[in-house]
Amino acid sequence: MRHLSALSFLMVGMLVGACFADSSEGGGTSGGSGGSGGSGGKAPLAGSGGTLSAGGSGGTSGGTGGSGGNGGSASGVGGSSGGGGLANPFGGGGAAGSGGGSGGVGGSTSGAGGSGTTSACGLTTSNATCDACLDQSCCSQEITCANNPQCLPLLDCVSKCSSQACANNCGAQFPNAVDAYNGLISCLFDVCGAPCGVGGSGGSGGSGGSGGSGGSSVGGCWKVLDGATGQEPGGTIPVCCSPTASEKAEIMEVFKLVNQHRAQNGLAPLTYDEKLEAAMQGHCEHMEAHSFFSHDAPEASVAHFTTRANLCGTSAFAENIASGQQSPEGVMNSWKNSAGHNKNMLGNYTRIGICRKGSYWGQMFGY
Repeated sequence: MRHLSALSFLMVGMLVGACFADSSEGGGTSGGSGGSGGSGGKAPLAGSGGTLSAGGSGGTSGGTGGSGGNGGSASGVGGSSGGGGLANPFGGGGAAGSGGGSGGVGGSTSGAGGSGTTSACGLTTSNATCDACLDQSCCSQEITCANNPQCLPLLDCVSKCSSQACANNCGAQFPNAVDAYNGLISCLFDVCGAPCGVGGSGGSGGSGGSGGSGGSSVGGCWKVLDGATGQEPGGTIPVCCSPTASEKAEIMEVFKLVNQHRAQNGLAPLTYDEKLEAAMQGHCEHMEAHSFFSHDAPEASVAHFTTRANLCGTSAFAENIASGQQSPEGVMNSWKNSAGHNKNMLGNYTRIGICRKGSYWGQMFGY
């Protein structure tokens, strides 16, 4: 049954058990690495000869973010892939792919821009190796483009684009050069893509987002045990838990009042310990679900408060509990007016964790 305005305190004089590494509000693990960039592709235009593949694809998506911390929210999503540019070695390089997520800048997606001047076969780039390949394998396509008064302006227009829609707009401005342009670009990619260095890799995907923070603002238990003997949800015993935002607000008010009380008695303030809070909150949630009021839980695995503290990664030496008080001020007045509880609050401890759940309150102290 429930006890209204009930109080109980307990203290021990020795350290029990070892410490674990869990934390009630630990941040999530780091996000996964971003994916590698994809290969660059061709830059076609709509028209009778516009049958080439789309521009260079970006890098793969970034790795999925790491899992949240204990009791934490879901991890961040990996960055999106970088976009591949429309590669064109004549009159300027293609645009760089955008970086994915927060994980870095997209890689270069084209060769270096050239001057667009004419040569024996019609055109030249700033890359001598590329020129040699084009003159040997794509000379007729170069001549066709160079002899078309709209082809060089079209090449220059496309070199400034970073999307297929933009390139198609260029084609609409210079429609009589689309076939000559596509013929040249097709030969360039099919035969001279490597020596000309066109269509480089898209940007790498961004790194995954950081894991979510621990669940102190949303509540929930990040450690439970099997073997509950009451009406605990799922038949599990809440052991290490986080308060909701509203419960946390009342908890921090109690913490403030405790340190004010200590200051009035010439004592140093206590440090707030999230692990002690987790252990104390787990006990308050256990009492609420199982409808009991005691320092000793019904199940042997969590019977003593020192054991519960150890399970949450810390050590404890004293505990106050209460039930039925309606406010932080109310429960503090009850504890201050009880010799045993007041002795704990004014003890030579250095740490404190506090709980609030339903009608239940609690304090756990440590050195």
